[in-house]
Amino acid sequence: MPRRLLFLIACLSLAPFHALPAEPTERLRFSTDNNNQSGLSRGCRAVLKEAYRRLDLAIEFEPLPARRGLNTASTGQLDGDVCRGQGGFEDRPDLVKVPVPVNFAELRAVALPGHRLPTRLEDIGELRIAVQRGVGSVEALVSGYPRIETRDIEEALRLVRVGAADLALFLLPSKAAPGLQALLRGLEVSDKPLATLQVYHLLHKRHGELIPRLVPVLRAMEASGESQRLRAEAQKP
Repeated sequence: MPRRLLFLIACLSLAPFHALPAEPTERLRFSTDNNNQSGLSRGCRAVLKEAYRRLDLAIEFEPLPARRGLNTASTGQLDGDVCRGQGGFEDRPDLVKVPVPVNFAELRAVALPGHRLPTRLEDIGELRIAVQRGVGSVEALVSGYPRIETRDIEEALRLVRVGAADLALFLLPSKAAPGLQALLRGLEVSDKPLATLQVYHLLHKRHGELIPRLVPVLRAMEASGESQRLRAEAQKP
């Protein structure tokens, strides 16, 4: 073998090896509402994807009905839940709230044209209301009022259209277009929210050590406007 070729082989063997960036080894799985037609969960997922990316952690989403998703996260079958409004998870001691909101929501009432829309929760009285099953924050707000639980927002609005319910109540993301124009066609939506809620990411308690890492990232994203930009982008068709 020529001496020059031997020299080149020796040099290459001594050269430092530059490996490709390693993929994140930890992959976390979070439940997310498979019937979230308001787009609230879409905005939460967009914020969390970026926050975990900055921590070099990979995440996946498991679409499930709202109540089953919370149960699955609470029992530890998943690593947590994408987001829940305040008042909808406090009875789950195995789930820990990341104390920086990932979204903001407004409780709105929807009715047929000409129907009186309430301006406060107290105005609901004996009206028949339809709410999506398993959205604990809404269920807590209307506790004590007669209500019909539905599979999703579309079913709640159908009950309003046929006169089986007087109102549909559901959460819409604030500061972002709800993307419900087609579903709401021919119906009236309350001008002012009946309640405003902060929406939080939940982790199973076994991942509690992630909270001190997530908090500064989420705070920085909110302060810079990045989180709001991501939430608004997530509402686009």
